[in-house]
Amino acid sequence: MLAAGECEGGVISIDVTQNALNPTATTHPRIRFFLGDSATESVLKQLMGLLLAKRRGGLLMILDSDHAGPHVLRELTAGVPLLMPGDYLVVEDTIVNGHPVRPQFGPGSMEEIMAYLAANPG
Repeated sequence: MLAAGECEGGVISIDVTQNALNPTATTHPRIRFFLGDSATESVLKQLMGLLLAKRRGGLLMILDSDHAGPHVLRELTAGVPLLMPGDYLVVEDTIVNGHPVRPQFGPGSMEEIMAYLAANPG
């Protein structure tokens, strides 16, 4: 049981650059930063090792990096199998490609979510 004011959990951030990070965040004991592409094998191996070691459920995964269709599909294909019942997945910027903004963007997050769900109905 946690005492008042304590909380469990942590934050894992994966990004191709860390230029905009607040220096305080980089030293916080419950925040882990991975530098790289969130859909590459090397970054995913590191992430899986961390998740499998500390996993208790209640994960919130937010995909908010490259919103181009092929990258989003790679993130979904890699990330969704890591989720457990009770976890949440948020895919950012599903509004582009005319859903309802930026119709010139081309296939993005929304199209890849629909393709992923069609290919993985379970």
